Amino acid sequence: MGERTKRRIVALLESDFNVLEGYAKAKGLPITKAIVKAVEEARKLEDVRKAFYDSRVDVALWYCEKVSFSVQALKDSKSDEQLNRLKRLLKQLAWRYRVDVSLLEEVANAFVKGDADVVIINEVLKEVLKSVLRKVMLGE
Repeated sequence: MGERTKRRIVALLESDFNVLEGYAKAKGLPITKAIVKAVEEARKLEDVRKAFYDSRVDVALWYCEKVSFSVQALKDSKSDEQLNRLKRLLKQLAWRYRVDVSLLEEVANAFVKGDADVVIINEVLKEVLKSVLRKVMLGE
């Protein structure tokens, strides 16, 4: 016969058990697995907190600001010169953070030609910036 799995018992207050049970149901997990999942999520959150105070976040936010200003400058003056500045910056961003900037570049080209509007370029910009922050904060 195989070895028996060693088990331990944890005693919880009724109110704490109810919280755990609600969490388990929300996650679709048995309570034993929910405990492990909650601990893993707490560790990830702690890593995010630590990363937030890391200088990498400062640099990432600086890049986000720089790209945002560059897109704003493109919106203010639809010029090939500003488009080229944005493209150079996007190339830096893609290299440094390994994020896909191709859609933003494509939309910026279309914007200059008049084939895309401000709403589209804003939404695509936001997704690129979220990708940068996810890379830095969560290591995705």
